[in-house]
Amino acid sequence: MFKCSVLLRLPLCLRGERECAEFQVAEYDFDIGLQEEEFVRVNNASFTRTRVNGKLVESEGPKFSFEAMVVSRKKFINIKLPNDVFLITIELEMLDKEQIPEIVSHIKTSIPTVYEDYQPPTEDDQ
Repeated sequence: MFKCSVLLRLPLCLRGERECAEFQVAEYDFDIGLQEEEFVRVNNASFTRTRVNGKLVESEGPKFSFEAMVVSRKKFINIKLPNDVFLITIELEMLDKEQIPEIVSHIKTSIPTVYEDYQPPTEDDQ
């Protein structure tokens, strides 16, 4: 099986975690070919999508459109019976940083018990 997942890192983390969360913007069953440092426009992204019976479903709420740049492209082989998965992840960075607080606020309001603001590690944490 093959999957190409497009992710956007936002300054949120799962409760109790120390790393920023990545939110899936899109998923394909083919390589969309985006490479590092390429620019792309994302239209109508929903950050409250969920899986129901294996299918991606969008919940009600605002949609966001933004310009982004590909900051990483990674390949993984996930051994998972009965179907192994070859996965390409493409991580985006939003170019318009002013829109990030609005998206973060929407996610925290929609799923309040799951996410909290990301706090970068301090010297005391190391």
